[in-house]
Amino acid sequence: MATVIFSGAVLSQTLRVVDSGSGSVPRITVEIRESPDAMGGAGWAKLDPIPTPTLEALLIAAHVIT
Repeated sequence: MATVIFSGAVLSQTLRVVDSGSGSVPRITVEIRESPDAMGGAGWAKLDPIPTPTLEALLIAAHVIT
């Protein structure tokens, strides 16, 4: 079962870091919130590769670095 490690606004986008659990390759992924569809539901898409400015802002937002 996947576990959300971090979720929040980063550079005007909603991102989350997900731990997919043992046996998953890759195990830790960064996902970006997609725009709502016609039914109002919004999904998540894997952000790969992660742009350097986004990664830096994500690490600051998650209080990993200051």
